[in-house]
Amino acid sequence: MRAVLVVLLPSLVAAVTFMAWTQLLFSQPRPTKSVEGRPQPPAREVDCVPSEPDRTTCVAFSSEAGASVYGWPSKGGVYTLFDCSGVELEFLGFDRLNPPKLRAGSQDEEDAHCDRMRQLGATWWKNEIGTDLFRREIEGPKLTDEYLRVGWPAGGGVWVLRTTIEVAAEKGAGLIHNAYNMEERCKVIEQMGGVFYADPKDCPYLDLP
Repeated sequence: MRAVLVVLLPSLVAAVTFMAWTQLLFSQPRPTKSVEGRPQPPAREVDCVPSEPDRTTCVAFSSEAGASVYGWPSKGGVYTLFDCSGVELEFLGFDRLNPPKLRAGSQDEEDAHCDRMRQLGATWWKNEIGTDLFRREIEGPKLTDEYLRVGWPAGGGVWVLRTTIEVAAEKGAGLIHNAYNMEERCKVIEQMGGVFYADPKDCPYLDLP
């Protein structure tokens, strides 16, 4: 019996050691995985210091609906239109499915583009850095921010819906984005409580050229 134990003892020690290491190995926490099952990359610090804006940008898209449109007038600063629908892109003279990513080649063309943006209620920012524009780009719009939607009917005049983002959400004003053309857009703006101005220059909310 003693001889048997002497023979089996090394094997028993090896088996116990193997089981201990196996338990230790599988008890270690596993790397966090993403939805796709791939390990997530290590967290990175976000640089929130504003950089010089790209003054060549015209139309930009994100994962959300709508486009961001920029205009760079000769007077300086930048005009912006956010959440632009396909109808608005067509009003600006663009192909709704293939709008230009870069600004016009000449300043005269760019100024004409800015004038069309102003007809849709574009906001002009004197400075691109250190203003509410930068805040909006980083944080997104606030519920108290202005909500302005404009429609230009074929028969003349202009339809304008002006309220806050909060009230627009309560009204369900996002329906405006479902319009197929400018005439439908005008009808929806009217349904949402928009105001019609027979003379567009009478509208105090539009900085018309």
